[in-house]
Amino acid sequence: TVTTFTGLSSSDEYDFYMVTKHATGGLDSDNTGPDGSSVVYGEFSRSVVGPVAARTTDTTAPFFVASYPKTVDVTGFSATLVARLTETGKVWWVVLDKGATAPSAAQVKAGTDSAGVAVTKTSFAGVSAVTSGETDILVPLSGLTPKKTYDVYLLAKDDDTAPYGGNDQPTVTKKEITAASVDASLSGISVKTVVGTQTTTHTIQPVFASTIFEYRTFVNVTTSSVMITLTANDTQSDGLITVNGTQRAAPFVAPVGVGKNVFVIRVTAGDGLAVSTYQYTITRAFDDTVRNASLAVLDVTMDDGVVLNSTDLGGARWPFCVKGCDQNSRARCSVVNPECVMDSLVTKYVASVPQRIGTISIAATAFRASSGATVKIFVKGGVSSTGAVLDDASRSVSLASLKETGGGVITLVVTAGDRVTKKTYTITVDRYGPGVYGEGYAPSSAGGSFATHDAFTTRAGADPTVRDLTVIPKLDTSPPTFLASYPQVTAGAVAGTLDLVVQLSEPGVVYYVVLPDAARAPTAREVKEAGVLRADALAVGTISDIKSLTRETSLSVTTGLAATTVYDVWLVAEDDAKDYDLEAKPNLQLAPVRLNVTTL
Repeated sequence: TVTTFTGLSSSDEYDFYMVTKHATGGLDSDNTGPDGSSVVYGEFSRSVVGPVAARTTDTTAPFFVASYPKTVDVTGFSATLVARLTETGKVWWVVLDKGATAPSAAQVKAGTDSAGVAVTKTSFAGVSAVTSGETDILVPLSGLTPKKTYDVYLLAKDDDTAPYGGNDQPTVTKKEITAASVDASLSGISVKTVVGTQTTTHTIQPVFASTIFEYRTFVNVTTSSVMITLTANDTQSDGLITVNGTQRAAPFVAPVGVGKNVFVIRVTAGDGLAVSTYQYTITRAFDDTVRNASLAVLDVTMDDGVVLNSTDLGGARWPFCVKGCDQNSRARCSVVNPECVMDSLVTKYVASVPQRIGTISIAATAFRASSGATVKIFVKGGVSSTGAVLDDASRSVSLASLKETGGGVITLVVTAGDRVTKKTYTITVDRYGPGVYGEGYAPSSAGGSFATHDAFTTRAGADPTVRDLTVIPKLDTSPPTFLASYPQVTAGAVAGTLDLVVQLSEPGVVYYVVLPDAARAPTAREVKEAGVLRADALAVGTISDIKSLTRETSLSVTTGLAATTVYDVWLVAEDDAKDYDLEAKPNLQLAPVRLNVTTL
């Protein structure tokens, strides 16, 4: 009898054991079976036969595990060949130039090429034992030529002899390998400036050569950026170029500051080992365009709309304060007359601000703003010991907050386009009006009818023709009056406009509203709040100035009116009175003044 066993491994030894029984099962072993009846039982042999040793045969050649053979750690001169078999055995290899005729299995085992010539180069031919299946064997290959491609032929055989092994793979396995590049050089540097459709190529000195590692280029003051193209001598270095530590795989735009701009170029070869470093310096010329840190315009706007230009702040008057202005430059150095340039030698200014003003806004423009000059404004206090930078959009300063921090100075720092040259301007805020002590005066004690001394708002350097105001000795309960011949309203020089002129007997403001001719007469409050209380108001507003209307002050109404039309203009005055705690307690005239006028 022959029995076949399946599911066994090739070339493995096994022990076989067996027992026997009667084939027919006809032996009466017990007439009284366990259920009391006559039962017939089969009988097994009384002993186990075995073990009987046997070994399976192996007639199948080994094969490489998926993704093997492969190469790793490839450099310009070496690599590692990695193989993995499904069982123990041996692996032979031969390394030949790419394109050479493939050797036979016998020639690979013999370490020769297809012509039978022995491969004598170290590590280019050999055999390695595989002591355990499914395990990597590493074959170091040395003596490679950078960038050269080779064909590696391999043949595997399992262990033992027939019929239990010794099976050669029927065909050789081919694996291609290319040695990495060791060239870490550049083949060129190109620098251009692109403005619109115009391209300017800049000269590199000295003439480029891969073995020269330092270059320079000079550009004019107007060149703020350039496009740099770096070309590797070997394509394997593409993507392996860094400039000042940042990878640059394509043409890139680099900002160019005034003076020297150094670019350290690092090129890595394809093998990841060889590195070359180049230094490229671009020097940008400089002149007043990028070194000028002067202001062109400096305005302070109070919360009642009055604007103090640099002349009002203490700068010299025309024609000494400006460059490029003529006798028609009535606005002096201000945003209204931007062609005027402030005197760069004046850096300290004083803003005389009435006590009733709560906030001021700073407008400052650098003379060379178009060349990158910037202005930052600082005030004392905040989270920074040197001052908090104000928001560029509002640039608003709370005078109450400024006083609380013990500061009275606003600092402006202008940084030129070269980002190095700086100039500092200061605006000292000087308060005047009720609540500000005059020279040589101080109350005997604070409190009561006297205000607490305010070190921040000491006496202002006001125009000497204006009377100094000190702490009020008694309450002011009377509204202001218009001086004789005021107010005045005339048709403006432009059709559909009006000119208003006022002057008060004491510091204050004037409110106005323009109504249709013969409209209902407004109350004093309606004039002050005409924008809310009078739906028929055609134009509303406030008239004020730095002297709080104690001098003749004019204002033009330029919107909301029609040409050759009759209007009623109503005006009402209000003073800057305070209570004993120096809180605002203004007195409004009881009745407004009406003037009738016809526009051109």
